[in-house]
Amino acid sequence: MHQVRTRKLLALIPALLLCVAGCSSSDPSDEMDDFGSFSVTLSGSASASFSGDATAYASSVFTIALGNGTTQAIPLRFGSASRPAIGSYDVVDDGSGATEWSAAVYITPTEQFEGITGTVEIMSSSETEISGNVNFTAEARNPRTTATINVVGSFRSVMTSN
Repeated sequence: MHQVRTRKLLALIPALLLCVAGCSSSDPSDEMDDFGSFSVTLSGSASASFSGDATAYASSVFTIALGNGTTQAIPLRFGSASRPAIGSYDVVDDGSGATEWSAAVYITPTEQFEGITGTVEIMSSSETEISGNVNFTAEARNPRTTATINVVGSFRSVMTSN
């Protein structure tokens, strides 16, 4: 009797190992926790590195939100409400063109910069996420200073309904 029970238990071990190694969670809330991510490095008048959640949504303009709020956040706004296709796009200070980006950098609530030149490169663009790289120069929003920073980084933003 002991030998039969032992053999049955030993026969179950490979199946258990396969399940532990190959089974994924079926909990739908696991997928809901994915907000995407970003990582950037700032150099110039201000030096910093920060990372966090990244989301994207379409409203009056298409927006990629790297972080949120007014601390360690970079909102990127496309010149139209359409999700951009794969390609390289200009960052400009007014962002008025349909295929141009405007960018802001919020290091702290009082240390804010506005993108003036550079690129947003879209590497993949789908209905569920958009990813790419940023490389732009930004000037301080405070007119009493001439501070400029360079922003280099990457993002994978998950589409939300805003």
